[in-house]
Amino acid sequence: MRFIKVLSCFIPFLMIWISYAPAAVYPGARAPGFELPVIQGGGIFKEGEFFNAESIFNRHSISFLVLWDSGCPHCVESLAGCEQFNRSLGGGKIGITGISSGRSRMKVMEGIELSGVSFPQLYDQDGAVASDYSGIAGGFSIFAVDRNGIVLDRALEPGLETESVMMGMYTAAVSGFEDNTAEPAGGYYRAPGMAGGPMTDFNFSGDVRIRFLSADLQGEGALGPYGEEIQAGNELLRRINLRISRSIGRYITAGGLLRISNEDPEVLEYGPEYFDNEWGSVFARYSRSGFSLRAGYYPVYMTPLTMMRWDWNDNPKTGGSSGCASCGAGSSGLFFRTLEELGPELIFEGGKFSYQSNRAELDIFYGIPRRARDLDPYEALYGGTEAAYSLETYGLSFRLQGEGSFPWKLGFHFAGSREDERTVDTDPYGHPFRKYDSQIYSVTAKLPITGAVSVGGEFVPLSRTEGDNLGLDYR
Repeated sequence: MRFIKVLSCFIPFLMIWISYAPAAVYPGARAPGFELPVIQGGGIFKEGEFFNAESIFNRHSISFLVLWDSGCPHCVESLAGCEQFNRSLGGGKIGITGISSGRSRMKVMEGIELSGVSFPQLYDQDGAVASDYSGIAGGFSIFAVDRNGIVLDRALEPGLETESVMMGMYTAAVSGFEDNTAEPAGGYYRAPGMAGGPMTDFNFSGDVRIRFLSADLQGEGALGPYGEEIQAGNELLRRINLRISRSIGRYITAGGLLRISNEDPEVLEYGPEYFDNEWGSVFARYSRSGFSLRAGYYPVYMTPLTMMRWDWNDNPKTGGSSGCASCGAGSSGLFFRTLEELGPELIFEGGKFSYQSNRAELDIFYGIPRRARDLDPYEALYGGTEAAYSLETYGLSFRLQGEGSFPWKLGFHFAGSREDERTVDTDPYGHPFRKYDSQIYSVTAKLPITGAVSVGGEFVPLSRTEGDNLGLDYR
């Protein structure tokens, strides 16, 4: 019966998600409009300026859009074939424009230099354009579009032989395609924020996770991989994260995350997501000329010795300071306990400032993984829930990258966390709470020796953790 209830709750949300999820654009359809900044001009565009779909399609009889993600290794390899096609037929009636996605501008530039592409590249940081065209961000795809904005052909995940794939797309297009020099059809292209249907300007993404737990327990206090308490029996746990965002003009983006789950809310105290409300969060971001300021929830990643999550037995539970295996000192209470998601990202609520150029990146962040828990003394003493100070985390990361196909890298990183004793009055409890304060400083470097060999590492010159009101076993 419980399984039926869970399934009946899950299916409606899944149907809503499917109805709004983007689908790949097919030949014969109109190409979605976009407006993106230039990250590499290729002698055609000016870096830093914004160009829209209309200005690109108007230039050529056939325009090839090459969509790729900087975090995708085969994408970078596939770009090399696109460059060969560009050198053979690019220019005049045939235009080639890359649209690269990825949160790190330096990572995008590394992919451009590694592949040796010379044609223009636009920067689709969040992968919204890739989702509009391919139905999903994070992969590689090629679209051929005529000057009226009609998709002539497409290739989703074409493999590494992209030169022959693009040649085939070109041959198929020109065989039944007479050069149309007329003006583009009106009423199609639109600037961001203009009306175009109720959901046109929104970008949707999300994920669904289902876990089946079958536990046979003796005793009490068993915890699952996300910190939740486990009871004997069978249980089907679900987590649905639906994200929606909208660009408000060129520089402002706002959105939110709806979190639908039947998991114990305690999973939010163990990472990787630290939300104040179990139903999700919201954000707003202002970006211009490489600068970005984001308020609300945001992802952040650092390094293995600062805040990247590792295995439970060897992960740094304190911004780098492991403490002891059982006492759980944590980054003043930050536990990176999950073994299911070993990625480097953590999600906090607070504020983040970033600056990105082709050779340098700076991130400064502040977050509150846990709000203060100020309970009635009787409830704190007998209710099984402890009162706690507000937990704050903060950090800075500055990264530099050299030029060339195999650039050197150098990074300086700082992460800290503290519990704010001003957030809870401990007098009614008759005793002060334990309080932790930790900082870690780290230097990372990577030096290429040959095209296939590089050496790198991380060095921690200082890592410290202090605590007040600790018992003898903690000292």
